[in-house]
Amino acid sequence: MDTFYGTNRAYGVVILLGFITALQQKRFLLLAPLIMTAFVFYPAVSVSLGAAALAAPLFYRKDFNKGYFALYTATLGLAAIFILAARVNSIVLSNLAANLGSGQLEAYKLTQFVPVPLDPGSPLVIFLHFVLNFNEHGRFYPVLFTLLTAIAAAGFFKRPGRPEFLPEAFKPVLAGSAAAFAVLYPIHLVSASRQFVFIVPLLLVFLAAEGLERLTGAKYRFMSLPAVIILFVCLNPFLTEVINCRRYLPAYNYFSATEHDAVVAAYPAGMLAATIPVFSKRESFVSYQQDDLQILSHGAEGFEARCTDLLDALYSGEKQMKRFSDRYGVDYLVLEKEYYDKDFLEGVRTSPMPNSLRLVKVLNKNAGNPADIYRKAGEIAEFSWISDGKEGLIIDMRKLNKNRPGGQ
Repeated sequence: MDTFYGTNRAYGVVILLGFITALQQKRFLLLAPLIMTAFVFYPAVSVSLGAAALAAPLFYRKDFNKGYFALYTATLGLAAIFILAARVNSIVLSNLAANLGSGQLEAYKLTQFVPVPLDPGSPLVIFLHFVLNFNEHGRFYPVLFTLLTAIAAAGFFKRPGRPEFLPEAFKPVLAGSAAAFAVLYPIHLVSASRQFVFIVPLLLVFLAAEGLERLTGAKYRFMSLPAVIILFVCLNPFLTEVINCRRYLPAYNYFSATEHDAVVAAYPAGMLAATIPVFSKRESFVSYQQDDLQILSHGAEGFEARCTDLLDALYSGEKQMKRFSDRYGVDYLVLEKEYYDKDFLEGVRTSPMPNSLRLVKVLNKNAGNPADIYRKAGEIAEFSWISDGKEGLIIDMRKLNKNRPGGQ
């Protein structure tokens, strides 16, 4: 999933729309392939889709005779076998409960824009933070969510009645999402919240569209669509979190010219580590931005070991860099100057965040001065860059570690 970066949710919502369309058109044998596709592109949503597929025969009883139900059940069984086989060496069949219960996957998700610790037992927290996914980055999501809710509420207040715009397929999907949420909530809060990450906003879009028609009448139906598009275009640039990555352009260009199977390791909390797969099409060793996916791939203990070993290499000097490269097969190591500055390190030592605590342990173990480590790394660096206030070094570990196959 590294190469998908943040776009995996875009794939997820397209798959959900396909799933709802298949249900609406009663093409039930397409549901199992869509569940498998969801697992590949956005694993979190595959849980709610699987539950919705199990619930479908209850909502479409007239369309399932014994023979068709048996065939349908067989396709879902094949989907389950595919998912288990895909994870045979990872989290699903390797201590799933321990990994989910470790808390690793919840590192940042529960504290985004929240000044105090959340109480997962609070009904208000359950509803706002997990069901509505108000823990998203930026202000665009909650602002647009509030606007759509207000439009829907005003429309149904003016002309009460049952919703007429909702497709019939919403019933099993909502039931599946609720069931998946209920099962996952005691195990892992973030995974539970993601069962509603698409279906609740989509539901709200339909309700707001109907609410707008109840307010203005059917004659304004086609005028409302461009109005919503204009509203989206106007709000998005100001309310969405946008990060300029052009400052890393020299590094992207360097890695784009390397071998296609090159593995790059950079400071895991940095934007460079998260965006190398996007802008250079090379594998990033580990990134906190994708911690969920990497924990699913390596397990909680494996993820912890990879992060700690990388930090140890970045803050210990050449000898540890070679050990790290030899152990994990990393081809390029990136040192970014901002993560060696005094102000940054002082902030890390006072931060309660798990990722900061991990770095503090490494710094306390290593006696070397981080500024000196960065300066010495410059002597063995293959490439360096300065762009828009960002400065960094790239070390070709294959040349540095001649004991590794492929070294020169």
